[in-house]
Amino acid sequence: MATKEEFWDRKKKLNDDFFVMGSVAKPATEEQIKKYEENTGFTFSEDVKDFLTSFGSLLFEVKEEIWKRPQEFDVLPSWKFGYGFFVYGLSQDEEMPSWMGFEETHQEALEYKQKPLG
Repeated sequence: MATKEEFWDRKKKLNDDFFVMGSVAKPATEEQIKKYEENTGFTFSEDVKDFLTSFGSLLFEVKEEIWKRPQEFDVLPSWKFGYGFFVYGLSQDEEMPSWMGFEETHQEALEYKQKPLG
């Protein structure tokens, strides 16, 4: 696994073909993490806590003009659907989409009667 420094170095090498969004300016606080752990019963590892307090959440996508998005009902090799990735997280950033947060994802899993894995 790459360190956060290596990860950040890789991110800085991306050109304008990529859209990057995250909560780096307002990542999670120790208090947010503690509250989430208390409310859910989950305990984050130190690596995850370090990620959350450094980055919060992340979204990386190749811009659509570079990597055309599949259309509904397209049958394609699976790699053609892999134009980006996101990492759920916790953040102080009110502009972070709620679907990128652990809270909404956890609640959604509970609605399906599944035991969320965090």
